[in-house]
Amino acid sequence: MSNNLKFKLFLLVFFTMVLFPNILNVNAEELKTPIHIVFEMHSHEDDIIRAAGGTGFFEDHKDVFLTQLESVEWLLDKVDEFGAKISFLSVGPWAELCLDESLQEQCFPLIQRLYDSGEMIGTHSHNYRFMGSFNQWDADRKDSTGRNNWQYVNFVNLLIENALGVSDEDEISEINLAGGFTKPKNTILKHQLLKDNNFQIKQGGEEQVFLLYYNHLPFNPFRVGDASGLSEDLEEGLFTIPQYPIFNSKIRAGAAVDSSLGHQKAMFLQVLLNWRDSDEPKIWTYGWGTHVHNIVEEPDTRERIDNMLTWLSANFIDKKSNGSVIAQYYNYKQVLNDYENWEDEHPGVSSFEYNLDHTDYSEYPYNKWVNHYLRNSIVVDDLILEKKTKAFLLESNESPLILAFSDNSKTDLNFEDYFSKNVRIISLQDGTFDLADPSSIVIGSDAVVICLPMDCKKILDDDTGLTLSEVSSLKKIPSGVKENAKLWANDEINNKTFVKSITSLIKEKIIVLPFSSDPVKTPIDEIFPLWFKDLAGWWGDDLVNDDKFVVVLQYLINHGIIKL
Repeated sequence: MSNNLKFKLFLLVFFTMVLFPNILNVNAEELKTPIHIVFEMHSHEDDIIRAAGGTGFFEDHKDVFLTQLESVEWLLDKVDEFGAKISFLSVGPWAELCLDESLQEQCFPLIQRLYDSGEMIGTHSHNYRFMGSFNQWDADRKDSTGRNNWQYVNFVNLLIENALGVSDEDEISEINLAGGFTKPKNTILKHQLLKDNNFQIKQGGEEQVFLLYYNHLPFNPFRVGDASGLSEDLEEGLFTIPQYPIFNSKIRAGAAVDSSLGHQKAMFLQVLLNWRDSDEPKIWTYGWGTHVHNIVEEPDTRERIDNMLTWLSANFIDKKSNGSVIAQYYNYKQVLNDYENWEDEHPGVSSFEYNLDHTDYSEYPYNKWVNHYLRNSIVVDDLILEKKTKAFLLESNESPLILAFSDNSKTDLNFEDYFSKNVRIISLQDGTFDLADPSSIVIGSDAVVICLPMDCKKILDDDTGLTLSEVSSLKKIPSGVKENAKLWANDEINNKTFVKSITSLIKEKIIVLPFSSDPVKTPIDEIFPLWFKDLAGWWGDDLVNDDKFVVVLQYLINHGIIKL
């Protein structure tokens, strides 16, 4: 190398260090890992089985299953379009149908595509009992042990063996690596059963109790302990990826659910803001999904899935914030692999845990101001989606607010189209605020919300929700009432009989509600939401505890469904 060339290289390095002192210190390992966006789909028994059904029943309803296969194909095409992944779990009856010789030609290629996308075919169990004949399963409501789960696992294993051509038991187990069981009701036994069946991942669900306290899911995957859906066991806990309830869910884990598309977008923005401001090198996730039958039965489901994927891909997938890629699509297995690598690099470090049964922002593991203003919000419109600046129009209980942030040092924005008078600009770092003219608002790297002063106050005052500490059943619920709940859920007693037992609990103050203890004046049996019947059955089976059941009663009251 000539001296002249050496001198030029010296000058290049020197001026790079002087003018751009940080450029040589950039380490890829120091950048944040992207938010892991996971899409889960699982099948149900809906409309494809019947007790004492047999082949004759199936021949009459064959088109139902074929339509479900068409929906699976549609979703696979859709996620392929966006480069997304599908993590699929099957119930036993669905797997059995796929194994039928008359359906293998249509079904097996889809199973291969599902495996190619998710690198797994997992098991979802509702504890139906296989009756020994084709497509003949019976709802085993009286069983609380989970004894039927192995039948589901076996059928899924057979599906993997025949559709994917895998015969080695260990290889099959590596493919059937995620399980979601509704029973046994005892968490310790349920987790042990999952481990005994060699599952590495517990399907999300129990952690949805977090919705009750903060109206969102945990933003980090973790090894769930046996104490609750929010406890952590770093040594022996099953790996779980928090999963937002399926589209059109009304209630989960005792908490009311806003499953609207706008709210799901707002929840992702909460993940984004926490990921963006966090200095902790954790794995961040956003889990969402659908049922197979939802795509068939609910006309707007396809539109919502397409809208969500379009929105995520346009604004966040492979886009950068402060040098780090914001989000990418992953499957369950990829998240597990990344988490295990994180575990190895951070031994003994907690990923997520919440040991309270109520709302307490002093123990809240995320940014409380983000949650205060976004917990009840929906995304109405994308306002500014430039390379480094983003602004979204949201609505929280009918009050408009704008969320804005920028990777630039400052950006001057005009929001006169949305506000006609001075607004509050609230820092989501510490909750402090300033008044400003909406025609000229300077946005920097710290995220802010913008709203009219009275609206800001209303949003902040409406952020508490219901908690188990605020609503409590003070006396032991009579066993006869729970038995009535089970009978009602099975259509063995009428509405009036069940309603009478519930209203008597309120009248006798066995159930005490925080806002009123007056008798119910409206005929509850005429206005109960359909999902409440399922919940009552779970309560009767002790799958939902007394406190959570009372929370739901209070929810019905707060929303005018039950009037006291």
